[in-house]
Amino acid sequence: MDFLVLALVVFLLYKIVYRFLDNKLARYNQFGLKDADLVYIDDKNTEVLLDHKYKICAKPDFIYEDEQGFILVERKMARRKPTLSDIVQVKASVICARNKYPKLKRAVISTALGNFPVDVKQSSARLFSEIRQHHDVCQAVYQGKVVTETNQSHCKACRTKNNCTRSSYAK
Repeated sequence: MDFLVLALVVFLLYKIVYRFLDNKLARYNQFGLKDADLVYIDDKNTEVLLDHKYKICAKPDFIYEDEQGFILVERKMARRKPTLSDIVQVKASVICARNKYPKLKRAVISTALGNFPVDVKQSSARLFSEIRQHHDVCQAVYQGKVVTETNQSHCKACRTKNNCTRSSYAK
């Protein structure tokens, strides 16, 4: 009986020390990703990622790989939470990146306020249906058509249209 208690204590002590050392020795990058290797970075020589089915192209800032798969990271220098356009950009980038990195199931928008995960676990078809309206507007502008906005509401404080994140002025 004493042997079992001693074995249990040794095992628990081992687990505690292992977990402590694992966290101390793990490599965390600036985006909070543990032991992730950089596999794609947006620079002047990097290829543009394409998706011919949805007629989208993108150049995400970074794509990392860890033991769970690939993680797309979009870096924004502003000191704010991600806006709708940031989220649409990330979802479009995920659709394009999945052609080269099919195990891509996670995305992060990193701003000066911190890292914000974006839910991109859905299929590319589902992601595209979420951003289709924005894609159609971009296609119309690219084709030279005049696009008018139906909702012209502005924030009283900063004149941001439709999606101001200032809590005291939010609708």
